[in-house]
Amino acid sequence: MLNRRGLEEGLRALEAAPGSGWTLLAVLFVDIDHFKSVNDRFSHAHGDRVLQAVAGLLTRNVRAGTLIGRYGGEEFVLVAPVRAPGQAHDLAERCRRAIEAHDWSALLPGVSLTASVGYAVERPERLPVALHTADEHLYRAKGAGRNRVHPPA
Repeated sequence: MLNRRGLEEGLRALEAAPGSGWTLLAVLFVDIDHFKSVNDRFSHAHGDRVLQAVAGLLTRNVRAGTLIGRYGGEEFVLVAPVRAPGQAHDLAERCRRAIEAHDWSALLPGVSLTASVGYAVERPERLPVALHTADEHLYRAKGAGRNRVHPPA
């Protein structure tokens, strides 16, 4: 799991790698819904353990070669090569469901977590556009009620 600096370095390396053979990149922004309440109820140290658990869930639900890092706060960014746009939606749903379905009782007694996910698909040379679009889509997912993926399938 990369921190913000490592993620930015990884993104720069992707942008600088013409001819990588990837036709399309999926960019996902994954944000834990109502995470502030976790910190408020359990403490920031406990919230950090929850973030580590989410990072583990995300890592286990992506293919090798996927760039994944914490973008800020409770937000994660994933960048993965895909062959078709539908694969990006499937990946976003897999990540959302993994967080929703996880048994959080050991870390968060009486609390469940959900996540909102925004994604975009672009050619590798348009990575900055994909990052911007995925971020906008995340806010649309949150605005539509959270615990969802935007755009819908």
